[in-house]
Amino acid sequence: IVVPALAFIPGLSAGRGGLSAAFEACFAAPLSAFVPHALLGLLRSAWSLGYRRPAFWNVAMIELERKLFEEADSAWSPEDLAFATLLASNIVASCGGVEQRLTVDQKNPLRGAADAACRCLKAGSSAVAARVTELRPKDLGMVAIALSKARFKDGQAFALLSHRATSLLTGESACSKEDFRAGSFRHSHVAQLLTALATFEFRDDELIFALAAEAESSLAEYPAVSRDMVLSSLWKLGSAYCHGALLEAVVEYGYDKGGMAQEELTSVEVLPADEELDGDKQSMALPGKATAARSTGPRPQADHAGDDQDAVDSVGSPGLAPPRARSRPSPGALKG
Repeated sequence: IVVPALAFIPGLSAGRGGLSAAFEACFAAPLSAFVPHALLGLLRSAWSLGYRRPAFWNVAMIELERKLFEEADSAWSPEDLAFATLLASNIVASCGGVEQRLTVDQKNPLRGAADAACRCLKAGSSAVAARVTELRPKDLGMVAIALSKARFKDGQAFALLSHRATSLLTGESACSKEDFRAGSFRHSHVAQLLTALATFEFRDDELIFALAAEAESSLAEYPAVSRDMVLSSLWKLGSAYCHGALLEAVVEYGYDKGGMAQEELTSVEVLPADEELDGDKQSMALPGKATAARSTGPRPQADHAGDDQDAVDSVGSPGLAPPRARSRPSPGALKG
């Protein structure tokens, strides 16, 4: 109860006040004694407070991977699966991504945990894909940005995520009243999905049109970080996915930046805070820049089966109405 709550107390650090002892105690418990939700809670606090002991994170990733494979589905909520994937991604990203993790600086304290984190990331991605129909927009955003940060190009998983997001955005998924409310796309969810699509240069036309329509409906109310993510992603993907005020904003943004096609895209993640606890407040963090990667493989299609730690106001979605009908250009359409 105590350790997971540390993540929500501002100003705490593992290096001050002897808080590292709390994580040492959890490590000695041992970590295998914790059920998935409890383990994720203490790992969330450890990461948020800057606790970076290599042995701790190596064992944590091994144990998390084991639980992902061995624990029954009933032990894992969809949100826990998404956050487990994001946690592993944080470590892999800190070591340069999936492909560069073995060449990372020897001084990086997490280098020894990079391989275990990579395996955990892949296990998390597979687990999420297996239960994709249960994912909410928050979960979709977390997984998409996790794959993007770690440069883990899992086309099959991303195609399933895209299909699920499109179904929620267009109202095609049958759901209860509670699920419908939980299915609203906030500014962070839209921004994260677009950023991931742009990072991998995946052009799922139906999803991009739907996300653009969602952004257009309330772009003026978006916080600066989400707005910049949306505009930079759409500029990279192709401004022809937009129209009206959104098109003007995308083109203006691209001109101001001198051509975002060769710029770096900044990923943001939803902090692992319970949305039910903070009401209409949602935290977002800048975990670092993620360089856009050029796709060399086939692009997934729409019909596949498969503010710097500060809290920002979360804007409610106008609903799950279908995007406006419009003509669709070719995926590689003009930029501005």
